[in-house]
Amino acid sequence: MSGALSDKYGRRRLHIAGAAMAVLPPLMYSYAVNWTELIPWVVLAGLAPGIYVPMRYSIVADASTSEGLARAYGWANTGLLAGFVLGPLIGGAVADMFGIRAPFLLCFIFFLGNVAITATIRETLKERSKVTTPIDRFDTSGFSRTVLTFSMVNIVQGIGIGIFTPISPIFAVVRFSVDMTMVGLMHAIGFGVASLIVQVPGGKLAPLTGKRRMVLLTILFSAPFFAMFGWSKTYIQAVVFMFIGYAILNASWPAFQALMMDLTPSHKWGLMNGISAATWWFGSMIGAGLSGALWESFGIAAPYFFSAFGVVCSAVPAYFIREPRSTSTAAEGHCSPAASSPRQVRRDHENRDEYE
Repeated sequence: MSGALSDKYGRRRLHIAGAAMAVLPPLMYSYAVNWTELIPWVVLAGLAPGIYVPMRYSIVADASTSEGLARAYGWANTGLLAGFVLGPLIGGAVADMFGIRAPFLLCFIFFLGNVAITATIRETLKERSKVTTPIDRFDTSGFSRTVLTFSMVNIVQGIGIGIFTPISPIFAVVRFSVDMTMVGLMHAIGFGVASLIVQVPGGKLAPLTGKRRMVLLTILFSAPFFAMFGWSKTYIQAVVFMFIGYAILNASWPAFQALMMDLTPSHKWGLMNGISAATWWFGSMIGAGLSGALWESFGIAAPYFFSAFGVVCSAVPAYFIREPRSTSTAAEGHCSPAASSPRQVRRDHENRDEYE
């Protein structure tokens, strides 16, 4: 809903509203005395990124050029993942020193700062004419196919990652008898650092290798490492397998996002980012629900086999994504079809035929 509304009314106010909605839940977590008291705040905490995540990806697209979109997502993801490096490490250390409730108070303070920063971001909807994506240049009847293919990739892969994520801290404690600091360090390195260091290179590499090809290769080569995590004999092995799996898989994150925008008319970017976020979280929700049941039914290592299977299966819908060729739009400014040269018009027709 937020993505569709932002296409009509703008990104800024919804972005601020989503960020503000995220402030209260961590504070209320710290005061909960039983798990049922967490439920309304978990729901609110889920609604918040449901509003602001589509905004952030749409803002990047609005303010970028078509040629630099994958690189722009690489840098934006780098900023996001810098927090994922520091957050788990700080949270684990604070929990060990001051108790399990203390990290939520710190989280509350960080979210307040996030609202202040978000309020400084200008409205970007008016700037999206800087980007003329290939699909803007011809028939947009393929939008339903774009929605279907990217949604299926998100759901299937989200199930795989959703199985992996919630039980990994428990796995580390049960298998290796580590404290919360070590659990935080595992996620800071295994997910945060691994994903962080590949974003900018991945964004630069995507236009050279082809975005679709990069997405497919990273899916196939990363999946085995999620399975190997479950058979780790030492804490260091677990961190290494987690690091390699996420580094390979998330190297294509900028390519995936940029390709999705390439195949979406610019006036539907907010809607498409909203659909993408919703389908990813839907798959993650299913995976998270399965993780505990798989653990209890088949043993401590079994969920990671199913996690890897979910990741590799996401290559099937990804295979049906079609990458349109660049229409050689100007790096800055909007180039309308009416202003194209005869040679450019012929090239546009060839690109349209290939896409269809």
